[in-house]
Amino acid sequence: MKNITRLNPSKITETGYYFDIDNGTMFKLSDEEIQAARNYYHLPSIASKRIIEKRRTTASRKYKVSNYQKYNDSKHRCRNHNAFPKEQVRTILIGTALFLVTASTVFLVSNTNSNANFGENGVSYANESIIENSSELLNYQVPITEYMEELEQESVHQNVEIASNDKVIEVSTVVDENAERKIWVQKYCDIYQVDFDVTYNRLLELTANFTSEDYLNGYISGVTCKGEEVYANSEEELILYYVRCVKQLPSKFGISSSELYVNNGYQSSTDYATIIGYYNNLLGADPLLSYAITQAETSWNSDLFLNSNNPAGLRIDGHWWEFSTKEEGFIELALEILKYNKKGAYTIEEIGNIHSKKELGNENWIPNVTTIYAMISEDSELLEVLQGNSEIEFTK
Repeated sequence: MKNITRLNPSKITETGYYFDIDNGTMFKLSDEEIQAARNYYHLPSIASKRIIEKRRTTASRKYKVSNYQKYNDSKHRCRNHNAFPKEQVRTILIGTALFLVTASTVFLVSNTNSNANFGENGVSYANESIIENSSELLNYQVPITEYMEELEQESVHQNVEIASNDKVIEVSTVVDENAERKIWVQKYCDIYQVDFDVTYNRLLELTANFTSEDYLNGYISGVTCKGEEVYANSEEELILYYVRCVKQLPSKFGISSSELYVNNGYQSSTDYATIIGYYNNLLGADPLLSYAITQAETSWNSDLFLNSNNPAGLRIDGHWWEFSTKEEGFIELALEILKYNKKGAYTIEEIGNIHSKKELGNENWIPNVTTIYAMISEDSELLEVLQGNSEIEFTK
């Protein structure tokens, strides 16, 4: 944690960013640092628009659920094992409806047999009134179908006994509890251009169908980033790290390159500010710095950026790094910034001395990035997008 006593509280913005243009110091304060600053300076108004959430720990992650909970649009909801009256009403309603349908069907078949007209070839034709009644019967079944759809949406897996006349019909409804996870896996498989089935099935094995204690605590064995094990603060973040690691080190997961790499025609969005804001906030990196570095190095139209999706002159094995999509490139830049932070580099000057050394002919890198960063901090509309207040649209 940074030394709060050395900071000037007047330079802390309402959203928790520290801007000291004179000294080239610009970074985002963590929740702990904001709280410490409020306590030290006795100013509860510091970063007034920043809501301090309870810090998640490795032992208890945001998305961890107990055996008595289930996922419901990313929100936890306890299963109510005592909701007897509601289930009883449902059973009666469904049973009554099915009884009426069954009785109507028997009546129609009986009338068809007794009132049929025969054609020249001995073929039986039902009269028009029977056909009209059949249409009414089909229309009558619609509310039952709608109810079953609603029931399926509300149930993870349950068996419902429906009374129909003197018989009991067991209806099994199954809802895919992993639907949201599949969306995340598909999203990052498109971004990293890897096969969904291969990637997803291996993930199921590694996490015991998303039930292992490690997974619920934000960890998947074997998943690393920049040479270090990964502990994520959200489920989407963990899936991102997993797909990235599979893309870069497929053999580590027992996957061959030939079955993994695909080209599914995915096209990146050109709304770069929204993309940068979304993934930097997801990973915990400074989105303003990512944007400033990309603009300073590419002007959004360099060959390396347009043809190799590389936003910041990133290298691998001594060569320019080629990414499958713009999103992949922006994510990697965010991870590079986090790597610099772990080395103790937070200011533009400190990061520049690692990322773009002056002795290699990059004398203008630090002043250019500093100038752009300052301009961004004064652009309220762009600042709002980069801080993650804008929804990202993900389409193929």
